[in-house]
Amino acid sequence: AGPGTPLRPRAVRWLRPEDEAVYLALHASNHALQRLAWLFDLKLLALPDTRLDWGMVVERARGTAFPQAVWYAWDAARRLLAAPVPGEALAALAPPRWQQVLARRFFSDARLLGASLLDSRAGWMAAKLLLAPRMGSVARYGVRRARNAVRASLRRPG
Repeated sequence: AGPGTPLRPRAVRWLRPEDEAVYLALHASNHALQRLAWLFDLKLLALPDTRLDWGMVVERARGTAFPQAVWYAWDAARRLLAAPVPGEALAALAPPRWQQVLARRFFSDARLLGASLLDSRAGWMAAKLLLAPRMGSVARYGVRRARNAVRASLRRPG
């Protein structure tokens, strides 16, 4: 269609705000919250005019098998950007206490501002391992990646 040409009406699908709240939080957590813009997006989504149904957010997050990853992002958005997240929603998604303590260290304001996990593969892997819901699967993944890296380096000439 060129300029001035009317477009035919198209059906457009989009996520419910509650599904978007879970999707954005999972995405940000998967990348270790290393872009503050993602946390700001969460804050905007939580503003009162959006009228999120936090009970549904919790339900959707629990349905992903990664509710703690949703907690990491929303907790950081609340702590660092004053996102209006109800404490009850965070409590319903919270990982064990020891992981909460680690997450708040990994995702402190200084570390997120410095994007320090992006500069350290070891730090990135430690965060992934320690914050994972099932450490065994992440540990196996890390060992497999390390083994493949060693094999690749042994095959290189020189």
